[in-house]
Amino acid sequence: MENGKLKIGSIIRVDKDEGPKRVGTHGWQVRFPTGVARKYHSKLFSDSVYGSNGKALVAAEEYYEAYLNKHEVDIKASLKPFFQTIPSHNKSGRIGVYRSHSYHKKGFKQEFWGAFCPQGPYGGRFAKRFYISTHGEEGARQLATEFREMWEEAVQEGPKALYNFFEEYHSGFLNWV
Repeated sequence: MENGKLKIGSIIRVDKDEGPKRVGTHGWQVRFPTGVARKYHSKLFSDSVYGSNGKALVAAEEYYEAYLNKHEVDIKASLKPFFQTIPSHNKSGRIGVYRSHSYHKKGFKQEFWGAFCPQGPYGGRFAKRFYISTHGEEGARQLATEFREMWEEAVQEGPKALYNFFEEYHSGFLNWV
């Protein structure tokens, strides 16, 4: 959040060594959500076109600011779940809630219920795990469901509530604001 305004969109570095003509792609990509899940307005600022990595970054930043000033970007629309109906492979009965497992460094299996939600307006996901060994099967499932519901409420309340939600539950998210 900058001066009380939530920043939307992103500038990311693209370095692909090979492309269709085997020359590669190197530059800065500016992305903004369109309001349709996983669809973005995108523009690449190539190092070769602008003469250097630094000049391409300056051009990308100028474009980013100009785009923000010219267009209204709807954060609520960009944070819709990927699925609007529960997919057939979903076992929880709830979008964004799932049962899975991971392996501890010492080799033992840990089963958990998890909840995921987009971390920011350009599609990253934050997942929180609730371990069955700690909370029991139903307790872990209930906690995951409640966590997902809290995220959905924050999205409906707006950018400030969403910012506060992630600040409370995931301090590392601040890189997108």
